[in-house]
Amino acid sequence: MESEIRDNPAMSRLEMPLRDAALAVAYYKFEGGRVVLLHTEVPQ
Repeated sequence: MESEIRDNPAMSRLEMPLRDAALAVAYYKFEGGRVVLLHTEVPQ
C-alpha cells in the first residue's frame, strides 16, 4: 500500500491520509537548521 505524505506548514505537521478518512500526523518545528519531530498521532 502506497501513501502520500504531505506537508501542512500552516499547522507545522506532516500528514498521511489513511483508510476511512483517518489521518496520521507528525508535528514538527525547525531548530538550528534541523527539523525536530515533536509529537505523532496515529489512529489504532
